[in-house]
Amino acid sequence: MEKWRGINIDASAKCTLECPKCLRQTLRKDGVKIPGEDMSIVTFKKLLKYYDGGIVFCGQLSDPIFNDNLIEMLEISKDRPWVHINTAATSKKRKKDWYEKAFKANLNAQWTFGIDGLPHQSYIYRIGQDGEFLFDMMKLGIECGVKVRWQYIIFKYNENYIDEAKKLAKEHNIPFELNYSGRWNKEKDYDPYRPSVKHRIISKHDRGHLKREFTPKCIKDTIPVAISATQSLIPCCWIDKREGWADPILKKFFNDKLNLKNVNSVDDIMKTGTWQEFFSLLINNPELAPDICKSQCTSKVRENPNRMQEYLQND
Repeated sequence: MEKWRGINIDASAKCTLECPKCLRQTLRKDGVKIPGEDMSIVTFKKLLKYYDGGIVFCGQLSDPIFNDNLIEMLEISKDRPWVHINTAATSKKRKKDWYEKAFKANLNAQWTFGIDGLPHQSYIYRIGQDGEFLFDMMKLGIECGVKVRWQYIIFKYNENYIDEAKKLAKEHNIPFELNYSGRWNKEKDYDPYRPSVKHRIISKHDRGHLKREFTPKCIKDTIPVAISATQSLIPCCWIDKREGWADPILKKFFNDKLNLKNVNSVDDIMKTGTWQEFFSLLINNPELAPDICKSQCTSKVRENPNRMQEYLQND
């Protein structure tokens, strides 16, 4: 396992938002408790000791702002080649002074704020979000000297406000990232959030006719390794869902004996052979790879089968 790989950390199990297509809502609907906990500084340092690459705080189940150790994590990762924080949640516990401390803890970090639409309308999908407050925090980040980015996923309710959003971003010198998503219901099924054809990529449910080639990104080292909210070290964040938890091959990565909390170092996990066996399977017998791996790494739609981006640097 290349030690220079980046690390994608799900640092908590908490989030105040109720985004309809989020895994959290699926689990709740089925009466399943959200798994995970806050990552400790001890566990975080185990990762820093083994991996030399950058760090991204981007949760499958959480928003990184809810880990009370985040500011300290940012402080002790100043020497990393890059540090990214992807956030969309708001909380009464995280006021302006908290953001200011977090920004100043690591001035080399980049903060990406998920505000899908104009600030006053983003709550339509990001249910529970105060988009106007987050927009003010983006402006505060610029004042503090950190890099910020406005991420805008196109939905039906916001597709006619893209130009206005770009103009607003430019007025405040905020880099703007427009995301075309493919996370829609089947074309024949109703989806209140699905935008018009020109503002989306084809849904993962409707890609059967596309010519595809299985190219595992974890082998090509084009994506970071991931740490789940339960503190499991896994090849990528895409397998951190129920399909991955239940898959006979992938569930080995979620074994308690391989949990970062229960080992002294990442080396202890690597010595078990679980990672080596998995990569050997992908290289030598790709036809036996888990279905979720084939689903995520067999698309002609850019690098991510569920997302395409347009980026504007407004400075």
